[in-house]
Amino acid sequence: QAALDALPVSIYDSRKSLWEYFGFRNINGSMEWGSFSKAKYVAYIKDQYNISLDEIAKKIGDQHFAVKRLYRGYVILMQAEEQAGFNREDRIRNKLYFSHLYTATDQPDYQKFLGITADNSLKPNPVPKSKLQELKELMVWLYGSKIENKQPVVKSQNPDLNLLREVISQPRALAAMRAGLSLDRSYEIAKGNKRRFEDALTRAKDDLVEANGTVTLGYSGEDELHETMTEIFQLVESLRASMEGKRK
Repeated sequence: QAALDALPVSIYDSRKSLWEYFGFRNINGSMEWGSFSKAKYVAYIKDQYNISLDEIAKKIGDQHFAVKRLYRGYVILMQAEEQAGFNREDRIRNKLYFSHLYTATDQPDYQKFLGITADNSLKPNPVPKSKLQELKELMVWLYGSKIENKQPVVKSQNPDLNLLREVISQPRALAAMRAGLSLDRSYEIAKGNKRRFEDALTRAKDDLVEANGTVTLGYSGEDELHETMTEIFQLVESLRASMEGKRK
């Protein structure tokens, strides 16, 4: 009991004087908050105490521009809710995967889609009014909508966020996804015929190498498999002839 009569404490003059301690401990330290909580705190410090993002990053030891990425994601989310008709509570999943948003909006292709840049997006309401529809689209692609009965197209950050980036940068692929095609199908359109051909040829070679390595133990003389191999041989001959024609 006597040991509890006097407790060690640290006294701060004001709530403002505590922000560095909490920022270091909970944003970049051992007791990290979730990404949305971090972003909300960064925005609070910047707006409430008029402290620059560079100063916040310096004080908490941020070496990877996390403070700016978090803040950009936060102000864009706020704008999506206030001006673009998005409601985070309408999302499909229970958890708000905030990292999807701040990772996407840190990339040039997504920034171009929203009409922002890396620098001018570090302020409240950075998305121009002419791009609010695109902002709403992006939010629904990331999080879905129960009211609109739409599932998020980004199921996981890797690879879906990269696939979506390719889609929004190609007008034909973007039009396809807006028309209801899946992310994977829209991505195939974004790749174009040349890349699709290269990828298909590489996959075919890999599959045939695997088949060749397992034929001894994997094939027992079945007629169906032999017929399949005959069809493959015919396709290969036809494909080779087409390629030879192109070379000439």
